[in-house]
Amino acid sequence: MEQKIFGNPEEYLHLYMLLRWERTAPPDGCLGTLDDEPAKNTQTARMAKVLQMVTDLHDLPMEKLRKETERKDGRSYIQRILQSLPQLGLSSREFANCAADFVGGKSIQKYWPDEEQAVRQIEQWEAKLDREDRWQLAAAKADFAGRH
Repeated sequence: MEQKIFGNPEEYLHLYMLLRWERTAPPDGCLGTLDDEPAKNTQTARMAKVLQMVTDLHDLPMEKLRKETERKDGRSYIQRILQSLPQLGLSSREFANCAADFVGGKSIQKYWPDEEQAVRQIEQWEAKLDREDRWQLAAAKADFAGRH
């Protein structure tokens, strides 16, 4: 079965950040540290992390959202919110599925592309670029190559 690919390169950065959380966070529902800060790994905290990434809203608005939406009965509207991200233009359907797995406490390692998939995805993105973007991409590659 071929892996679905994300809609843009930024979503792979988000995936990396979510995988980092998955690998370093305390167990689900437990207190611990994350990025050297006290943290509790909960569904609500994971949801806030996803929303921070896709909306670029941080600190006070997300902390308020986390507190306002925290429920003690174990029920959640989180899945509905996550599945709405593509309709809101905040993510691809594939990334929304990845985010739903992350927030639900499931491993998201399966979303990481292998080398062949990564190359194919980059080629698809490059094909979509217009002429000016291609020139900027070529200049950036040359600049990078000149530094290394």
